[in-house]
Amino acid sequence: MGNGVRWIGGLFAAWVLVSGNAWASPPLELPPIPAIAPIPVGSDVKPTELFKVISDVKNGQVWGDLRFGPFCIPFGKVVWPPVDDEITQDELVEAFDRRMKAVGFGPRDRGLFDTPADMATEFAIGARVTSVQARVCGWPNSNGPTLWKGSAILAVEWQIYSRIQRRTVATISTKAGFDVSQFAVHGEHKALIAAFGENAKALAAAPAFREVFIAAPSDAQADHDRTTAKTPILIASLGQGRPPPISEATGSVVVVHASGGMGSAFLVSPDGYLLTNAHVVGTDAKVRVHWSDGFESEGEVVRVQKARDVALVRTGPHGRTPLPLRTAKATPGEAVFAIGAPLQEALQGTVTKGIVSANRILDGFSFIQSDVAVTHGNSGGPLLDEKGLVIGLTDLGYRPDGVPENINFFIPIGDALDFLNLKPAP
Repeated sequence: MGNGVRWIGGLFAAWVLVSGNAWASPPLELPPIPAIAPIPVGSDVKPTELFKVISDVKNGQVWGDLRFGPFCIPFGKVVWPPVDDEITQDELVEAFDRRMKAVGFGPRDRGLFDTPADMATEFAIGARVTSVQARVCGWPNSNGPTLWKGSAILAVEWQIYSRIQRRTVATISTKAGFDVSQFAVHGEHKALIAAFGENAKALAAAPAFREVFIAAPSDAQADHDRTTAKTPILIASLGQGRPPPISEATGSVVVVHASGGMGSAFLVSPDGYLLTNAHVVGTDAKVRVHWSDGFESEGEVVRVQKARDVALVRTGPHGRTPLPLRTAKATPGEAVFAIGAPLQEALQGTVTKGIVSANRILDGFSFIQSDVAVTHGNSGGPLLDEKGLVIGLTDLGYRPDGVPENINFFIPIGDALDFLNLKPAP
């Protein structure tokens, strides 16, 4: 099915007219939208993603009052199924995102290098349309298509699914509508789309929604505190051990799933400490860790240093051997290997080979430049020398016009340890 929106039976399409006795219905009274409280200053707002929409409307079900002419004389009924003029998934996603952004929520911003694989958020939102009411009026247009206006009300059951916890964390019901008061081409179509958007606004006002998507200022401050590294963290056997063959090192490299997407990380101690990028974990306190054999565990984000883009995560070591570290400076021309999950989890454990191209200073920070092939999803994964010692973490790629140029940058492992203030336990 894939990411996106699917309508069962093509909900929200054209109108089917049923002849019969004229009947009238009172104007639709649109349900009020609950007041939407401002988002507290300093709060961390998680990105929203509308993933799927389905409908409970049945074949033959009457769901509207049809009227016709400039005075909207009662004419018939609107029944299911629809035939033409289907609303597209892009229209629904746009209506949802527009309403969410208007009240302070919305999808994750797409960066210059983001791909759909990187864009997956922690929380996927599904919508079940449980009922539809409509009152529409058509007016023949001698110069083109029939003009329409009218009201539509939808009742929607929203389900919020956590990809990290792998369960539905909230179910919320809303009911909202919209009125198109002037005749327009596809006016009824616009009323339905806007009614769906108004339900998104009602969702944003729901306490259960805000509890999931807003981290309180105190929690955001706690995240800020994790970026400080004044107190050393003592880690047993940090950077020590016998280097494994490159083919075996892949077992100590994991995929990390956080609310901002996915990346890679690697084991650096026998008690379960992982190194990765700060941009991989984002502001999350917990992440999902996927090992190469399919086993999954929860990881705690212990410390983040955003300026240097490094983070420390702790999880169960899963019986894996930590990768030893080499803090000596990389030598241009030496062979190196990168391990990670380019583009998607299914490609976890991908190994690529290159050389150290140079040692660089970018924005005041040291980087290892290499032509080794890495891309989205490799972030946070290790860069190893020929002996199997980790010398860096995958961080940046230079891609003018989105085209890889084999110019990639890695954080020296010594910098990662220093900025996180990690020390070997005595």
